Amino acid sequence: MDNSGENGFTTLNNKGFRLLYVDDESIPGKQIDAFAADNESIIVVECKSAETMKKQHFSKDLNEYDKVITGGSKVLRRVFSDKHKIRYIFATSNINLSDNDRNRLKELQMFHFNQDDINYYEQLLNTVGSAAKYQLLARLFKGIDIPAFENKIPAIRGKMGGYHYYSFSMEPEKLLKISYILHRVNVNNNDRGYQRLVKRGRLKEIGEFVDNGGYFPNSIIININTKKDEPLYYDKINCPQHDSQITGPVILHLPKRYHSAFIVNQTALNHADTI
Repeated sequence: MDNSGENGFTTLNNKGFRLLYVDDESIPGKQIDAFAADNESIIVVECKSAETMKKQHFSKDLNEYDKVITGGSKVLRRVFSDKHKIRYIFATSNINLSDNDRNRLKELQMFHFNQDDINYYEQLLNTVGSAAKYQLLARLFKGIDIPAFENKIPAIRGKMGGYHYYSFSMEPEKLLKISYILHRVNVNNNDRGYQRLVKRGRLKEIGEFVDNGGYFPNSIIININTKKDEPLYYDKINCPQHDSQITGPVILHLPKRYHSAFIVNQTALNHADTI
């Protein structure tokens, strides 16, 4: 397989290979159109396309994936590790899926990406480079635990507008792993806000500014998603007496899950539930 660091994955193959899924050497395995992996996750992609928009049925292909997912995942975890999380994507271009195929994909827990999804991630990759990987992982592994994530962060806990907030600093690579952004081209009726896709030229200017010693003293506002039975947890810190009645130092325990930190802009700020 080809290795590539430009997209954030350590292993990448988009030329097709065969994934073994049964213990029978007479069966050559399932041909895979695209494959990507890093040290924690694996993505397997089946691609279907048409020159012009039309409706097609894929009951035979999807029925085969019932066995491929079960057997192939066992093989992949033997090759990589038992800790790897695996997702299968059924990607289509210029194809309208039938309701039966959509229901079958849900049963198989396969993600369906249409041409709009593909164009979005291609545009994101061309704009932000390897950081685009985390936006993809947030969608594929939403709510899935990241056991090795180091989540204990020193913070200041305060209260504003009836809500508690936390002010802290953390490494960008950590924030990328648990965060997500709602872009204008990637929202649905359940999404509460969106941001415009950043321009590549603007990113280049920012990079040059930082390389020349510049910095940004302003903060990033994030909305931390928590489960009802698992509120945001923190440890109090013993320290010399201070005079503030509304803030105090704590060790904040961030959620150890993908898609748990929503990067908020001013448009979405008014709709945030927990800051």
